[in-house]
Amino acid sequence: MRCLRPVLAIILMLSVSGLMAQRKCATVEYQEIKRETGKVHETDEQFEQALADKIRERKTNKFNKLTTGVPYRIPVVVHVIHNGEAVGTGRNISDAQIFSQIEVLNKDYNRLNADAANTPAEFLPVAANLNIEFVLAKQDPTGNCTDGIVRVDGNRDQWSLAREAEFKALSYWPAEDYLNIWVIKFQGFLGYAQFPVSSGLPGLEDENTNRLTDGIIVDYRVFGSDDEGPFNLDPQYNKGRSTTHEVGHFLGLRHIWGDDTGCSASDYVNDTPNQGEETYDTPAYPLADNCSSSIMFQNYMDYTDDVMLNLFTQDQVDRMVTVLENSPRRASLLTSHGLELPDQTLVDVALTSAELPASITCADNRANRTPLTLTVSNVNDADIAELTFNISVNDGTLETAIIPVAFTGTTTQFDVTSLKGLVLGDNTLTLSVFAGCDQTPQNNITSLSVNLLDNDCQPFILYTGIAGQSTITFDLPKPTYTHVSVISTVGQEVAEVTLPKAVNETIPISIKPGVYIVRVQIGASLYVRKVYLQP
Repeated sequence: MRCLRPVLAIILMLSVSGLMAQRKCATVEYQEIKRETGKVHETDEQFEQALADKIRERKTNKFNKLTTGVPYRIPVVVHVIHNGEAVGTGRNISDAQIFSQIEVLNKDYNRLNADAANTPAEFLPVAANLNIEFVLAKQDPTGNCTDGIVRVDGNRDQWSLAREAEFKALSYWPAEDYLNIWVIKFQGFLGYAQFPVSSGLPGLEDENTNRLTDGIIVDYRVFGSDDEGPFNLDPQYNKGRSTTHEVGHFLGLRHIWGDDTGCSASDYVNDTPNQGEETYDTPAYPLADNCSSSIMFQNYMDYTDDVMLNLFTQDQVDRMVTVLENSPRRASLLTSHGLELPDQTLVDVALTSAELPASITCADNRANRTPLTLTVSNVNDADIAELTFNISVNDGTLETAIIPVAFTGTTTQFDVTSLKGLVLGDNTLTLSVFAGCDQTPQNNITSLSVNLLDNDCQPFILYTGIAGQSTITFDLPKPTYTHVSVISTVGQEVAEVTLPKAVNETIPISIKPGVYIVRVQIGASLYVRKVYLQP
């Protein structure tokens, strides 16, 4: 039960050649950066004193979740940041792999894991469960149905900690309502979690900044369990325990050894044996060190291989419960709208037809671009404000257009030559349409094949010029009404341009380098893209 100072993130390192046999931690360094930048003001002593007081108060209350049998419920959104791979390939992990990780969390935290039978007899009296359910979100921030999985092409092979703000801005849901889990390929790390503060009292943290980064990050090669696979997971960390570990930090747990090499401190958990340092690989039980005759290397907050980890203790559970009931962006998760289906159960939109010539060319269609025509039916005549069309190109790149409608049936068109990801030759387009909580998704999807004879045109491009000026350029076949809205990652419109009759136009836009959502209306078509403007 060694001491670890409060931290915002737990960081597990990788080697240059791949995942290491040893999980390295940069916790203290990361916390110091957060404090130096003014994002955390609460001291170690303040956090632990406040938490200890709350634990004592909670133990006197007989009507908490653990005694009533009502589970805590946490809505989860998994942001898969890939590099353009098809779903189920490389960084763009499959739904099945994600589902396996959620199952691991629910088993590990409720002590329903099969390997709980491997907990040594001496630790059984303190082994405990949290009575919690992790639920893939059912409702997104705007009130629409969701499966709790968001896939984003980050257009990068791997990410470093220095780019944290960038990759989190690619996909983020409000941290007060969702446990954000970013699954990426990490340069130098296995994962980390943002540590909570003790309460919602003002002055403990920079709320406006910290909420935008709150959640956990896990490398895609250790996310999920091969018990439900096989998936392409690292053999040492293939049972999902890296995510169990990081969620522990998200809920206020510290490393069991305390992140130093002596025996004089405490991890503030009385029922874990004193431990001098982290444990690796697959040691034999019992294992002694300079602090204890038998250390608890089976605890999820140690560094042994996944196959060795199998328990939390009662005092660890007490800490997590106290954080859940008191810490900002933890307590609010328990009443999040993300836990429930929205009241849109009568919606049924059907993609009734999709039309496109078998072959297209950019050069020959500048005067009259070849449209992709989709016909959609509102089967139940439900009140629908907008439709979302997704077009997946060759099972990889995804384009989305949001079309405002008030309809009993509608037809819309896309300029197919503008689709990002088309290649010369044969292409497969997977088309889908969604509106709210559509209860019959089987009629929402269809596929088309198209042969692209050349690929040298786009209707617009947003970029940073040589002089550092952000610019948008249009290449349209005829004068067309256009409107551009640039949205920041916190939902604020930072730039807006309207051109009544754009053709071949280059327009400066006064925005700084960064990540933005760009909504471009060209005639009746609306394009929504996420862009990163480099300095």
